[in-house]
Amino acid sequence: MKLAKLLLAKNPQVYKSVKEVMHHLRGMDVEQATDYLKAKEMEMRFLDREQGRTEGMKQFLDDKAYRPGLETYKRG
Repeated sequence: MKLAKLLLAKNPQVYKSVKEVMHHLRGMDVEQATDYLKAKEMEMRFLDREQGRTEGMKQFLDDKAYRPGLETYKRG
């Protein structure tokens, strides 16, 4: 139950992208993996309707209300 609550607090586009990356990286060498990760990051930024990266950076830099690695940013 706690895991379900924790996952629901995450940005859905980021969660989807991470699942795809973990699945596809297994058979890649370092160069392929680097290129794939860069492409997925750009795709995720484009598809993220919540603009989570922008909101997280605002909360971290401007509001001082978010600590990356220790908690998630506050979603809309």
